[in-house]
Amino acid sequence: MKKIKNKKVQRKNKSKHIFYSKYLLWAAVVFALILIILTFVEFVSFDFISKSFEKPHSVDVRDECSLIMGNLVHQIRDDNDCSLRCKNTCGMEDTEYVNSSFIAAEADCHTCNCYCK
Repeated sequence: MKKIKNKKVQRKNKSKHIFYSKYLLWAAVVFALILIILTFVEFVSFDFISKSFEKPHSVDVRDECSLIMGNLVHQIRDDNDCSLRCKNTCGMEDTEYVNSSFIAAEADCHTCNCYCK
């Protein structure tokens, strides 16, 4: 009997090819996610986040008082009128009403300070 020599058949190493294709697939997925995130950041406004951290700004509302028959008549009579005017003023500026301060004056017009955010 003749001995048959074992011939080693050379095969291409497929493990390297699969290894590289997995990395290529992950790189494509990561690249696509980065593109989606950048598109989202570009087209979405994040003003609602910055508005929550900004400090309230002060707005002065004039009383517009007048002298009628020796009496001083006020447009803003008390704290309720002041807060109502402040809510309207903040609404016209597209800001959020925070609070108001009312200072009554005897011989002059009252002072109404509004704080909007």
